[in-house]
Amino acid sequence: MQSHRLLKLLVIVILLVVAALPFAVAQEDELPDLVMAQRPGFHPEGIEWDAENERFLAGSLTEGTIFAIDDEGEVTPLVEDEDLTSTIGIHIDRETNRLLVCNSDTTVFSDPEAEGLAQLGIYDLDTGERLHFVDLGELLEEGRHFCNDVTSDADGNAYVTDTFSPVIYKVTPDGEASVFVEDERLANEMGGLNGIDFHPDGYLLAAVSGAGALYKIPLDDPEALTQVELSEPFSVDGMALQPNGNLIAVATTFNEDGTTNSELLEVASDDDWESAEIVNRVPLDAALSPTTVALRDDIPYVIHAHFNELFGGGAPVEAFEIMRVDFEE
Repeated sequence: MQSHRLLKLLVIVILLVVAALPFAVAQEDELPDLVMAQRPGFHPEGIEWDAENERFLAGSLTEGTIFAIDDEGEVTPLVEDEDLTSTIGIHIDRETNRLLVCNSDTTVFSDPEAEGLAQLGIYDLDTGERLHFVDLGELLEEGRHFCNDVTSDADGNAYVTDTFSPVIYKVTPDGEASVFVEDERLANEMGGLNGIDFHPDGYLLAAVSGAGALYKIPLDDPEALTQVELSEPFSVDGMALQPNGNLIAVATTFNEDGTTNSELLEVASDDDWESAEIVNRVPLDAALSPTTVALRDDIPYVIHAHFNELFGGGAPVEAFEIMRVDFEE
C-alpha cells in the first residue's frame, strides 16, 4: 500500500514537470532577440538586467548617465549625477538593492599625460538616489587609472578593477574603500584588469585582457591569487557567472595566423577554477564593438558600444543594439 502511494506521487510529480516544460520554453521564446536602445550617441559600455523592475540598465561613455531601457528600446535616465564622466562597468547588488557604477574618463587612452579616474558611484536601484561616491584612485600614491568593472560578494562588499593599475579595490557597504590586492601579475601593457565577477564559493574571477589571462583570487587570502589554466588563451572584456557556475564572457580569441575573433564564450571548470575550458562559443560582430553581457533569465544579452564611430569619426549612431545570443545545446 505504501509503495502504491509512492508510485502515485511519483507519477504526479512527473506530470507536473512535463506540464511545466512547454511554459518554460514559451517564456524563453517570448524574450526579444534584439532591443534597439533609441538614444543617439550615448554609446553604452556596461549593461545589467534588472529583473525586479524588468528593464535593462546601461551606462554611457559620452554622458555618464545610467539609463533604463525597456524592450521597445525606450531609454529613460535613472541616475543623473554631475560627478559621473563616463560610466563603464555596472553591477546590481541584489542583496542590498543597490547599483554599483564604475566612473572613468576615456581620455586616458588618447592622452598619455592624463591621469584618468577610478571612482565608484553607489546608487539606490529603484530611485537612482546617490548613496556613496568613492574616489579609489586616491588610495594609490601614483599611477594612472581607469575604473573598468565591478562586482559584489554576499555581504555587499564591492570589488573594482583598474585597467591602468594592477589593483583590485574593495568598498564596504558603508562606502569605506581599501586596496584589496595589488600584484604586478595583474598588469599588462596591452591592457590590464578588465572584467570581474564573484563566485559564491568565496573567490573572485578577474580578467587581465592584454595577457589573455584569468585569475582566481580568494576573498580570505587575496595574496594567494592563482592564474586559471585555460584550454586556450582569450582576452575577456565583460563577463558574468551563470547560476550553474559557468562563465559567460565577451572575449577576443586568437587564430594561428595572428588574426583575432570576437566571440561570446561559455567557459566551464570542473576543478573549482584551477583550470577551465571553452565549452560553447558564438561569433560576434567586432565592428559593432561588443563589450559585455547581461543574463536575463539565464539568457545572454550582449551590448554594442560602437567604438569605431565614437573614436574613429564614423557616422553618428542613432540606436544601440542589445542582442540576445543563444548557445547551441
